[in-house]
Amino acid sequence: MTDRYALEHRLAPHVDERWTEALLLELRLRGVPGDTIGAVLAEVDSHVVESGEPAHDAFGDPVAYARSLDLPVDDEPGPRALLTSTAPTAVQVLGLLVLGWAVPPLVRGEVLDLTWGHAALVALLGAEILLLVRHADTVLAAVVRRPVLSWLALTASMAVPVALLLLLRGVVVGVPAAAGVAVGAALLLAGTAWALVRLRTHADDADPVRSPLG
Repeated sequence: MTDRYALEHRLAPHVDERWTEALLLELRLRGVPGDTIGAVLAEVDSHVVESGEPAHDAFGDPVAYARSLDLPVDDEPGPRALLTSTAPTAVQVLGLLVLGWAVPPLVRGEVLDLTWGHAALVALLGAEILLLVRHADTVLAAVVRRPVLSWLALTASMAVPVALLLLLRGVVVGVPAAAGVAVGAALLLAGTAWALVRLRTHADDADPVRSPLG
């Protein structure tokens, strides 16, 4: 047994771990509560023990089986809650960007020239966050089900910021590099503090998958 399938073996020790993993993942993506998922896995495991029939033969494809179940789902968080949950990370990323832009000119003793490329990059970051908030479930499902394709898409998207900075070089405003470093550091620290506060205040929001047998 590997660490990867530790949860699957604990919840359904007599079921093929890959089948259990696929079922568990699909139920998670559909928003089924952890206790309900644990009960489903316990029923599958009990059937396999009693009948001696493999889960795939008894229940078919795990994803199709998960979709066939009429199970209650948790209420999806609204756009405001999703935006609040992603905001600390966005502030941290913005802080890192500003630091990356400001440190080189500070070392050289130059002014930090903020270009249209910088402005477009910040706008792009904001648009990506809004799209992620609006289509969080779709994005998560795509990443989980097609990790290689998602990785390729992410790698390709990294060329966009570089292109923006190279093509949109017109200077919007020049600011002291030291001020840029200060703003970047402040954003990074603020985002980190915000994330830590959210982590502590939402520590009880986790919904682990539990077996009904304890």
